[in-house]
Amino acid sequence: MTFVVTAEIRLHALGFEAVELIALARIQRRAARLDRPKTMVKTTLAAVCAVLLPETAA
Repeated sequence: MTFVVTAEIRLHALGFEAVELIALARIQRRAARLDRPKTMVKTTLAAVCAVLLPETAA
């Protein structure tokens, strides 16, 4: 468990809140529950980004 936590901290994949939950669980001698929220990832069309860019003469 320590190796996993250390690796995730090094990769900035684990926040302070998660470390706090792990520490509290260890003090209380219970399993830590780290429910990660599900993320939604969408792609952006180039045409949408182009609208935000000012026109430049070539």
